[in-house]
Amino acid sequence: MPIRGRLVHWVFAIIALAASVLWWPASSPAANTLQYTPEDWQRHVVRDIMPNFMTAQALGDPVGNFQSRRCDAQTDVPSGTTPAPRARCISSGRYQRNQPLVGQSRMIFTYAAAFHMTGDVRYLDIAKRGTQYLFAHYINDNGLFHQNVDRYKRTPSPQKSTSSQMQAYGLIGPALLYTVTHDAELLDRLVTIIRAMQQLHSGSDPGCYTNTQNASGFSPRLPDHLDHLNAYRTLLARQQGPALAAAYGITNLQTLACIDTHFYDPAQTLYRVKVLNAPEPAIDFGHTIKTLWFAEMVAQKAAAFELFKAYRARADAVLRQAFLPKTGSWATGYDTGKQLDPSSTWWVSAELSQYAAFRALTDDAFVPMLNAANQFWLTTMVDKNAGGIWARYRPEIGPDLARPKYREWKAGFHVLEHALINYIVASYLLRGEAVLFYAAGQNDAARYHSAYLFPATLKKTAPVEGSEAHIVKVSYTNVGHLP
Repeated sequence: MPIRGRLVHWVFAIIALAASVLWWPASSPAANTLQYTPEDWQRHVVRDIMPNFMTAQALGDPVGNFQSRRCDAQTDVPSGTTPAPRARCISSGRYQRNQPLVGQSRMIFTYAAAFHMTGDVRYLDIAKRGTQYLFAHYINDNGLFHQNVDRYKRTPSPQKSTSSQMQAYGLIGPALLYTVTHDAELLDRLVTIIRAMQQLHSGSDPGCYTNTQNASGFSPRLPDHLDHLNAYRTLLARQQGPALAAAYGITNLQTLACIDTHFYDPAQTLYRVKVLNAPEPAIDFGHTIKTLWFAEMVAQKAAAFELFKAYRARADAVLRQAFLPKTGSWATGYDTGKQLDPSSTWWVSAELSQYAAFRALTDDAFVPMLNAANQFWLTTMVDKNAGGIWARYRPEIGPDLARPKYREWKAGFHVLEHALINYIVASYLLRGEAVLFYAAGQNDAARYHSAYLFPATLKKTAPVEGSEAHIVKVSYTNVGHLP
């Protein structure tokens, strides 16, 4: 490991020791009970989120040819008109003709996650159709993904070389679909793409990635490294067999060392989106908490428990920086003047709440913070009139109507992952077991290794009666606990 990487790990160890002293004050037992039930999170998905993903416009023609760049309302606004604020649109034309890879894969994740929570086979069928369309129209001559496909011609759009981050996100939907189906053919597809990705995007340092294919050195952008852990490598590690292990060629710990060496800023105790020697006037909490959450999971999986505790201490400190007790919301980060930005950005808030939920599994001191953040999300971030989640909420003006709710980077992924994780945590803490739905083809206990990203112990499996899709209801205990 480079010298800087070793120094960063020593810094983490020191912070872990200090964290045992600096902690939240103890709360009363009543305050440490989750406010929202698993049924609340299922209703949130079915009522607040999925209606706008079940329209003909969103589903596409054929179904699976998704449109992630669309109007906020459930119907199109006619060309040449000025839409009302709740029907905010991005301008029509080539922008809306293109369906980006990121949006296509995130839409697949959206439907697969909705099925995973509810057992509704309609969502499963749509996720499968989207995956079929992805593999039929997005694969390029190198075995990787095109960046955009024309939704009407169904051919690749003119484009520059697709970045490592976008290639990783091409797998985020199919990886979750594999988790819920254990489809052997789909796994073969994933392995083939991962091998091509490792060959064409491997950086000069072990564990690092390049930005574009066959480039030298390594990418100066954090997401080009982090999102391989975020999109597929950590999730698939829970299901991992020999084929996947060989496809990676590198370990997740090596990728963490790359990220620590090149992107951790000790002065701000946060991770930067750009490499350390590049100017970066503003910095968000989202990339940092996602990095540290996945770092914990990777260290846990590798039984690197001292490193796990060090990452955990740093992540807990980020929660304390980002949480705004007065509103129960999460700050976005630091602005160009290094002042705290109190606005709530959907993906940053989702990721901070997801980590707080992860911590609440084993430490109920985090429950009051999680309750407040979830109350803010469900009462303020949800558009109660048209459905969906506001992209940004500013304390001085309310919802930022200038930001559309439906585009490729906001195509359901963060919103559904946020709901899925809160559902799992609420199920376990309030019901004693986390219940998820699978379409694994058979009631085979050996298939069920984890509750989404969380280590868990299988409690029982039961086929869903009357289901032609062989749906299995699976219950887990010991969710989130170290093995």
